[in-house]
Amino acid sequence: MFGTTFIGARLLFANTSKTFGGFRVAIASFSCECLGLLFLWLATDPHFALIGAALSTYSVFLDLSLGLTGPLAGYVAGEFGYGSVFLFAALATAAGVALSVALYMRAGREVGGPATA
Repeated sequence: MFGTTFIGARLLFANTSKTFGGFRVAIASFSCECLGLLFLWLATDPHFALIGAALSTYSVFLDLSLGLTGPLAGYVAGEFGYGSVFLFAALATAAGVALSVALYMRAGREVGGPATA
């Protein structure tokens, strides 16, 4: 599911950064991923989990995230239970949305108009 969604998104949305700007694409992508992770956290059946998996396919700095995610997710699962991994990931993604919005707004103020990047 992840691979199919990832490849489909790359093919369908290849030019969105050029069209809408990187900040807007990052904000929309992080928001979608956050929603998917919340679906995974709240999943009560496999169909709901598949929807969450399809939505949570956006990744930034993949190499860094792969190196940090395993140990951190293991710690969270050990301390708070397996399902909590998805909640913590959703919270981290929400922080990414907030950071993207803050940078988007700051870029708009520096240029002297609405942020278009």
